[in-house]
Amino acid sequence: MIDWKNVLRIFGCGALSLLAALVLFLLVFVFSVQSVFLNPAHWETAVFEMDLYSGVKAVIVNQLDSMLPPGIGFADASFRTSFVNAVFEKHWFEAQVRNLLVSFFGFLNGQTSGLSLEVSLVEPKAKAEVFLNAYAAQEGLGSVFDASDFSEFPDSLNLLSAAPEAAAGFAQVKQFVSLIPVTLVVLTVVLLLILFGLMHLAGVPGVWVCAAVIALVSGIFFLGFSFLVQGLVQPLMLQSLIPPSQGWESISMDSSRLVEVFLNEWILLWRVAGVVLFLAGIGSLAVYWKKRSKMLAVTGSLKQPSVPAASDLSVGVD
Repeated sequence: MIDWKNVLRIFGCGALSLLAALVLFLLVFVFSVQSVFLNPAHWETAVFEMDLYSGVKAVIVNQLDSMLPPGIGFADASFRTSFVNAVFEKHWFEAQVRNLLVSFFGFLNGQTSGLSLEVSLVEPKAKAEVFLNAYAAQEGLGSVFDASDFSEFPDSLNLLSAAPEAAAGFAQVKQFVSLIPVTLVVLTVVLLLILFGLMHLAGVPGVWVCAAVIALVSGIFFLGFSFLVQGLVQPLMLQSLIPPSQGWESISMDSSRLVEVFLNEWILLWRVAGVVLFLAGIGSLAVYWKKRSKMLAVTGSLKQPSVPAASDLSVGVD
């Protein structure tokens, strides 16, 4: 006769185990997005390690004629390079990057209500005046440039003014980011409730099987997701980047490399987690079989009929 109570218990344990694997997948997904993509210090390290400064300088060199006041010619490429190296120094670039990242992620994380992405031009304007006057003096032209020659240039550059539609997109991203802490708490509570239910249904030996199912299925999910991102999502994201216009090829290449670096790190995180969970699942199965074998051995010894010892037997004497 079929023990329907036991069948339902096994079915419930299997369903809860699969549900726990799904919740664990979502929990790691949300956490990985927060830790990899929403960490300003992480972005700062990546930008500096990839030396985007060189790409930015190359763009400025190529666009220099259209950026300076009329009458200042820079036909000589070596002179343009010297000018850019003197005016746009690396410490200035790094300071602007830090300010932009702090402002941007402060907005996304709800630390500031408004988004301000401004690059200070005060230092480059002052250095440009000094450099050009030094060059003019060297050529015997005297002091021909002063602050008024650069008065038409603002003291700061608002990056959002060039793409006002981006502000609306960032506001939508902020709404998504604001849900991450709540989502992590909810998923954690749900996962704990599922695990508590599994312990109640499966008991001590059976809970190891449930743990193995959760770990193995989660490991397969994680590994499959990493290959999906690498095979489909990563190429689509790289192709969706704006094609480089003339003079901006280096920045476009650096942006593609930066996106690729973060995606590769994300993929690596999923694969490491997948392998760890898969091995944990195998370990849980090993623990279960060990405990099951031990329980069967104890049960078998209890059910085995006892044989009286020879000394206990009474022998009759005629």
